[in-house]
Amino acid sequence: MLKSVEINTGKSAEACKRGGKKGTRMGHIIRGHTIVASILILAFLVISGRKVVVRICMPQSFDVQFDATFSDKSKNEIIHFVESLDKRMAAKVPVFVSILKERFPHIQSLQVRLIPPGIMKISCKASKPDCIINEKLALISEKSMCPIDYFQDHVCSGLPRITIEQSLLANYDAKAIKVVVNQISSDIFAQYRIVLCNQADLIFEDKQQPFLSLICRADKVPTRDLCIYGTYIKELLISRDAFSGKFAAHYQADLRFEKQIILSKK
Repeated sequence: MLKSVEINTGKSAEACKRGGKKGTRMGHIIRGHTIVASILILAFLVISGRKVVVRICMPQSFDVQFDATFSDKSKNEIIHFVESLDKRMAAKVPVFVSILKERFPHIQSLQVRLIPPGIMKISCKASKPDCIINEKLALISEKSMCPIDYFQDHVCSGLPRITIEQSLLANYDAKAIKVVVNQISSDIFAQYRIVLCNQADLIFEDKQQPFLSLICRADKVPTRDLCIYGTYIKELLISRDAFSGKFAAHYQADLRFEKQIILSKK
């Protein structure tokens, strides 16, 4: 005879329900751990990537090239300065260029390229100087001066010269000197040695006749007529033997006055 078996389905359903909730919580925990792990891995990759990028961008050595106007002294000083910089600073190209041009104002332009593996190639082009001051300094622009020996000799050989009394030089910046130089024509530079003797006056010493000089205001050079005046005065004095014999003397023509020239014996 078959015996009936009673199955308590209610109890089993409740147990299954509790088991399902436990499984869901476990799944959430696993997914949470997976997200956290993913975030950590991603952060590690980002940080590692940044380190790799920094290593790639940071120069390990420098290849500096120059145009034909730089002297050997200038080249050596620039190379030494570049190699002494912090490589992290050199990796910031705009900052690096600004620092280098500030330190060496005769550099007109720079081209910087980073060539793997970690070689920074720097091409330097020099400015053309405007004139020479005291045979020691080159006037580069309205903003700067630099030592004349930063250039090859051929660069400065044909440039205008001006002499500034040493006691005055500290009071003159490049812009003030440029203003004075711009008033003077190439003909005057060719014929006279020019001296800024004080903050107000310029003296023009005749290169062919050392016993004759002209003086005029530094802010009002008679550019068009100065050579004419100088030639006339020189010929007049030569005709009177003023530069020869026992009565020879140095003469100075003062052009600082309106419509008159005062000639004096010094």
